[in-house]
Amino acid sequence: MRVVYDDDGRSQRTTVVEPAWDDIRYAGANDPRLLWISQGERSGLLHADAEAPRVLLEPQLDEVWAFEGDIATALVGDHVGLLRTDGSWLLAPSVDEVWSFVEGRVRARVGERIGYIDLQGQWVIAPRFEEAEDFTPFGLAPARGDEGGWGLVRADGEWAVPPHFESLQWRHDWEGFDAKRDGKSGLLDVQGRVAIEPVYEQVDLLEEYPIEILTTEDTDPSNERGIPARPKRFAVERADGLCGLLDGQGRVLVPFDYGRFETLEPLTGEERGHAMVRRDLVRVASKGGRTAKNAPWLRGIYDVAAGRELVPCRHRTLQPLAWGTQDIGWLVADPVPRSAKVEKGQLAVGVLRADGAVLHPQAYPWITAALSVADGWMAVAVRSELRKRWSAGEPVQAARNDSGLYVWLHADGREQAHAEHMAARHAAGDLRAAYELACHLRDGEGIEADPREALRWMARAAGVRAPGDAPATASPDGLPVAMCELSKMLRWDTAGLGAEPALARAWLLHAIAHGGEDDAATHAHLGYMLTEGEGGGRDLEGGMRHYERAAEQNNTMALYNLGLAYKLGEPGEPDLARAIGYFRRGHEAGDVSATMQLGRTLCLHAGALAEQGQGETEVKALYAEALYALQKVAEDSTQRQQGWACYELGWMRMQGQGAPEDAAAAERWLLTGAALDDCEENLESQRACVESLAAQFYGDRESPLFDEDKAREWAQRLEALPAAAPDQPE
Repeated sequence: MRVVYDDDGRSQRTTVVEPAWDDIRYAGANDPRLLWISQGERSGLLHADAEAPRVLLEPQLDEVWAFEGDIATALVGDHVGLLRTDGSWLLAPSVDEVWSFVEGRVRARVGERIGYIDLQGQWVIAPRFEEAEDFTPFGLAPARGDEGGWGLVRADGEWAVPPHFESLQWRHDWEGFDAKRDGKSGLLDVQGRVAIEPVYEQVDLLEEYPIEILTTEDTDPSNERGIPARPKRFAVERADGLCGLLDGQGRVLVPFDYGRFETLEPLTGEERGHAMVRRDLVRVASKGGRTAKNAPWLRGIYDVAAGRELVPCRHRTLQPLAWGTQDIGWLVADPVPRSAKVEKGQLAVGVLRADGAVLHPQAYPWITAALSVADGWMAVAVRSELRKRWSAGEPVQAARNDSGLYVWLHADGREQAHAEHMAARHAAGDLRAAYELACHLRDGEGIEADPREALRWMARAAGVRAPGDAPATASPDGLPVAMCELSKMLRWDTAGLGAEPALARAWLLHAIAHGGEDDAATHAHLGYMLTEGEGGGRDLEGGMRHYERAAEQNNTMALYNLGLAYKLGEPGEPDLARAIGYFRRGHEAGDVSATMQLGRTLCLHAGALAEQGQGETEVKALYAEALYALQKVAEDSTQRQQGWACYELGWMRMQGQGAPEDAAAAERWLLTGAALDDCEENLESQRACVESLAAQFYGDRESPLFDEDKAREWAQRLEALPAAAPDQPE
């Protein structure tokens, strides 16, 4: 079929060739009009030209294979031939097997012997080899003759290399032949000359990232650096297990002192113009004399051009570093000894100079970011960030293994204290540095916690000199996020200087008016202060507006408090349906407190609807959702409200709410809540569970679990619990 268009642009299909065959399929030729046609078990060739289609070869072929270029393989009877695109035979069916044309010749087998046929269909080497491979671009082909060994044959059929090898395999990436003799490996060059005598246990090409990849057009459009491609080098292993590095002529470049050679990671894109590109460096590895199979490889660096070892084999991880245009170093890492009091798997990371001398000792679990440089992909990020910072004359952050404190590492080897560095950045006008330092001092992250210093630095980040300064005096560059955090510090009196709720409220208003209008946390905290009347008069309507702004961004504090407000009827009458909507959103945002309230409020709403005699289906659905929400909390041992969730679930299962009545399941939930750790946050929920078990589940004669002995036992446990707190959580 073909598609034609009329003068109006409408398309229609027309038949090119009338139906006459069982199957038509693409022949794989360069000309898409060539098609295989089939009739019964036989195939032929069709030229499906839209104007003049014609059958080039009537169906007579028993099996066909796709064209490769302009030649296809076809089977007729028991013999194979080579077919041209015009349907004529390049080689009439006369051989038992053919391969693909390579370098103008195709291998063909007749009986048990293999020869070669040219593009004219003529035998250039009659079938006489037991085994043979394709010709290489250099005019030689590996073949095995009657003598039983492998050699290299020329196009005229004469041996270029006598068949004295156990195997010969052309390796395109080697630009030579992998040769084996007497169980040993070696290398023949493209002309068949011995480059590396076959006396080694193993020969492997040292794969290296080509220089041309590192000097691509984005950094060197015309390759003006003129750096030649690095010649092939081969890692060879002797019988004693030691490895050396040889060039393509068999000359020793690196002595047999190592266990293996490894390719250095490529330089990052920004490093392509760096002097390291010209350095001929390889990574070497040794097990340091250890013979255990699981003994780790320890890595070092060898300078091939200089013929000397730069970095001894002492490090599990060793990766190249480059910064500026000339500076070179090495990122090294090893596991911290098990005897040290650190986390399992923690690393000791450091930086060496180009010559292997220590620039920064291995005193850090990470450098630039809390990433493991033992992971190759993460190490790339670390190397890139270090290059960027040190090239710009800036230090990089690290943490010390011995103290966990943050420090800053400079390219000249200096280690600078975290507070000193951040203060210097602030002095240079970086308010973000003041904010980060304040957070670290507040949380004790990377520095000794100091609530008062945290308050002072947060004030500076907000744009004032001292925490007690009025927001009106703040610099216009003050950070809105710092203003919100400063407000919380003042409100909660984190520094122990006395709470200042009025000033805290003023900072929230100032933050919203000066760049923080889209910050959900600021709106949420201001909503709380307004609705609770903290720092000024109570403004329920205004507080709800700010909560709503924060809830638009799914702020969990705002969603929870809005749900609570509508549940309790603070803006008017209680609206349980609306409260459930907010609690659902909080639950979906991952707030466990909202999940707990969702379960409780769903139960309240279901109970209210049931009392009103409304739809039983809706009531059951609400209870079922409540059961699911409470189970999420009760099954998570990390949650402080786990005990209360167990208590609620126990009563729901006893009363058949959300699932059929099941006294045994109800008992299991209450026993779980009663068995939680005896800590202050579990005490009240424990008391509720124990009291229910003693009085109602075991002590009530109407209960399916009635058991006087158990009732007395649990009553005694109840008496043994510490006194109840004055207020029970909702």
